[in-house]
Amino acid sequence: MIRQIFILSIVLVAVAASPGPRSIKLSEEQEWFLCVCSKGPLLMSTRLYTHREAKRSCSDLGPYRLVELTSQAVKNAVYDFMEERGVFAVWTGGRAGNVLNKEYVWSSDRTPIFSPEWKDPENLHPPSHIWYESAITVVQPPRTLDLQHKDQLFRALCEKLLRVEVLLMAEPLA
Repeated sequence: MIRQIFILSIVLVAVAASPGPRSIKLSEEQEWFLCVCSKGPLLMSTRLYTHREAKRSCSDLGPYRLVELTSQAVKNAVYDFMEERGVFAVWTGGRAGNVLNKEYVWSSDRTPIFSPEWKDPENLHPPSHIWYESAITVVQPPRTLDLQHKDQLFRALCEKLLRVEVLLMAEPLA
């Protein structure tokens, strides 16, 4: 894992001066698409993962997590990157919250996802046993979010954690 982080750091430094999508290979098994945008580097897997596998693949890259669309700038960067790569759906860090069929949150800090644009609002009211096993994908086109069962297979889209977030994650719990 240290080798992957070291290689990723070298690759990110090498391409930082040239924005736009690039393909990078971190190991024999994994290839990722890199986009250097104003929000920071985004990495999209070429492989398909379940939601749990996607989260793990992002964290294996170092200080990365599944992308969270917390601002319009992030949304635009994600949608543009997906469109450039011809990708129609990726896992995000969004998931079902605690209030059945009503609450959707970002995994990192459980911040509510406010007024999202949903692909199919009727899909947001599945039976509780399915709802609690759901996570959120971003769909391009039509640039919306969608609720999917965690065992479905989609690409992982990872964003770099901010330094503050990395430090908070490293602190031991009391």
